[in-house]
Amino acid sequence: EGRYDYAAIGTVTNVSARLSAQAKAGQILATQRVVTGAAEVAVTRSLGPTELRGITRPVEVFDVLGLDAARVTP
Repeated sequence: EGRYDYAAIGTVTNVSARLSAQAKAGQILATQRVVTGAAEVAVTRSLGPTELRGITRPVEVFDVLGLDAARVTP
């Protein structure tokens, strides 16, 4: 009693789950939107359009390689 359960649903959640499942150990996969937001500090490599289960169109997927130390201010 008094306890509520919540769940995240929708396309963003589905894409995140699919990318997480597809990533290898220690790998971070991201979408174009995430890469655009992190462009000032993240070094990425495009893996190209990728079909993801439950998503109607291919999603441009990027491998996040790390931070660019030259662009990160202390």
